[in-house]
Amino acid sequence: MENKNEYTNPGDYKVFNQLVKEFYYFEEEDDISEERSEKKGYIHIEPKIIYNKFNNVLKLEIRIGEKQFYKIKSLPEFYDRFLKKETYRYGAKLEFEHIREMFLEEDRKLLDFVLKYAEIIKYANEASTGYDYYTKRLGEDSIVLSNSGIDELFNCLENKAVIMECQYNTKSIVFVPNEPDIKFSFKKIDDNNYKISTDLDIYEYTIYNGKDYVYILIENNLYKCSKKYSETVLKILEIYRKNFTRTIKMPADQLSKFFSIVEPNIKNNLEIDKDDYQEIKKYIPAPLYAKLYLDYNEKNYVLADIKFVYDNIEINPLDNQPHSELLSRETIKEAKLINMFVKSGFMLDQKNSRLILADEEKIYKFLTNDINSYMKNFEILATDNFREKEVKGTTSVNLGVRIENNLLDVDLSNLEFNADELQAIMEGYRLKKKYYRLKNGSFVVLEDNETIKFIDEIAPLVKDTENEVILCVPYTDLFYALLTAQNTNIKIGAQNMHWEEAGAYTGEIAPNMLKCINVEYVIIGHSERRQYFAETDETVNKKIKSALKHELNPILCVGETMKQRELGLEEEVIKQQIIGALEGITKEQAEKIVIAYEPIWAIGTGKVATKNDANNMIKLIRKEIESLYDKEVANNISILYGGSVNKNNAKELFETSDIDGALVGGASLKVDEFNEIIKSI
Repeated sequence: MENKNEYTNPGDYKVFNQLVKEFYYFEEEDDISEERSEKKGYIHIEPKIIYNKFNNVLKLEIRIGEKQFYKIKSLPEFYDRFLKKETYRYGAKLEFEHIREMFLEEDRKLLDFVLKYAEIIKYANEASTGYDYYTKRLGEDSIVLSNSGIDELFNCLENKAVIMECQYNTKSIVFVPNEPDIKFSFKKIDDNNYKISTDLDIYEYTIYNGKDYVYILIENNLYKCSKKYSETVLKILEIYRKNFTRTIKMPADQLSKFFSIVEPNIKNNLEIDKDDYQEIKKYIPAPLYAKLYLDYNEKNYVLADIKFVYDNIEINPLDNQPHSELLSRETIKEAKLINMFVKSGFMLDQKNSRLILADEEKIYKFLTNDINSYMKNFEILATDNFREKEVKGTTSVNLGVRIENNLLDVDLSNLEFNADELQAIMEGYRLKKKYYRLKNGSFVVLEDNETIKFIDEIAPLVKDTENEVILCVPYTDLFYALLTAQNTNIKIGAQNMHWEEAGAYTGEIAPNMLKCINVEYVIIGHSERRQYFAETDETVNKKIKSALKHELNPILCVGETMKQRELGLEEEVIKQQIIGALEGITKEQAEKIVIAYEPIWAIGTGKVATKNDANNMIKLIRKEIESLYDKEVANNISILYGGSVNKNNAKELFETSDIDGALVGGASLKVDEFNEIIKSI
């Protein structure tokens, strides 16, 4: 037999050997990286900031080393070395593998900054080669600091000393992460004049603008300043510099302007001579207290009267009358408060020295949104006329309803609006309007009613289904749900009820209250009612009897906990719940009941009973119904499964023999998903 190995070229396995080699050290390399990350490096980064005074540009150069330092002449090459983890020699005394862990821990933040911008320079310059002649290349030996770059760099160098070069002057500066304590002194010159001055040399500081902060270099300290500090304290310094002076002179009769407009912004930086204070304190405005009086006129326009109060002096800022008793007012704050009304759309009623809001949409926005801001800044005093015309939620409607000749009879006699307005309200929902304004001037809020929106969206999707679709909504939405569901195949149910028709049961919903608005179904014995409201088989039984008495169809919920299932008690628990709930219920009544098996451990958890487990439990329920009544009742009664039912598991569940439908929780909140579940049944 021929030996094929004699004809094999060893070079044929070159690529294979390469493959093995690459992966041989793969896991070991990971281990090594972990070890390195725990080690403290020894290489130090020495940053140098260069300031070009003529174009106001800051640049960053870096040197690296241990004892002897080397300037990085090409930042893109420096970046590439890290990308490749290359070992590179910079000189006789510096050779190392380019990994982050080789640098001192306190320098790694700065290293990350340098590598980030080195990468930008690399790819920007690579893009500018070739035929792109007019594209300007970036310098590779330094980083030009943008506004955001200054912020980032400062964050890397807080409380550190850094070399800074400005033209021919080089010095060490410290990055100070707080604002300088710049003081202005306020003094009297003579009876007619005062001055505000500073001891700071106005020609010996430099300001650099970051994106989020402003920086000022004073002697050897670079201070980090907020934008507010820049717009107040630093603004005064710039005024001094532009006018080549360190003193601003002001006449005595203009002091009120200074103390109302300027002083509040620099209060912490202003020093007033004690001897002068007693004389000038009359020019310092008292705290402003604002009042707002609200009313409606005969056209239901909003009327706003403003009063500003200083101590015991009350003024109307809209009457243009002089107020000689006030030497100084908080004019900036006053202007901000007046501007609130401008933004809300108020117009000046010059004749009555008041503000008026006539636009209906702006009135609605003022009452439902803007008013919160006004409450923070004003004491609001409203007339009875204004308070009576409230903004009503959809749940504030009170109706008299009864069943007559098997038809829903709605009594509108006690409403603040008539049948036409009710129709207009419902139409407003469908047109997605924010509000409806009643004839008396009150607003009915139409926004964000999820129930009505849901019914409007789901109704056309399920119009051809042969399945029964029942929506059990909160009590506050029942009436609107019933109106919206008219002329659809959607039926409306309640989420709970009490067994008594009347009595001292504040907050409970009586069965006759549900029946009078033509509700057909009611959920009874939901696991959350059993868990959080201590409902028992006895109270569930009372509710079922009461519901049937008032011709309501109960949806009876039964289910076991995870602990009960782990102990093998699930069948016993379900049997006991069925027996307890149906005690005293006749055969005819039982056929009107819907039963929902909802294992408590599967509700809202994402866990779902397997189709076999669910089907077996429902078979158990059906068998128990048969033992209590007969096979006909057991076969006719609808038994549902509930517990994290969604569009992904619905089809599989409903393929089983005994599951008649689903009690859907969280998945029913999404129209498309709920529709998919309905189609699966």
